[in-house]
Amino acid sequence: MFAVSNDDQCRNATITCYHFEKLKRAFSGMVVYENQEAITSRALAQISDVVGKQFSSLGQRDRIKQFIRADVLGDNAPPRTN
Repeated sequence: MFAVSNDDQCRNATITCYHFEKLKRAFSGMVVYENQEAITSRALAQISDVVGKQFSSLGQRDRIKQFIRADVLGDNAPPRTN
């Protein structure tokens, strides 16, 4: 999981994902942007090639939690209400 708030972080996450891909590691990256609109289209295009899931902003907390529960942890139980 990568938290990205600017182009430099986006580039670093892209390089890391490419590295895992080059090593033929089983890896599915996930990116959560602080604000996807703040990232240049070139950086977004590059990272889109190597990550499996992206969330456009931290405002997507419920969807992020649901994705982590179901796809990362394999827990298909309904979310807890706290």
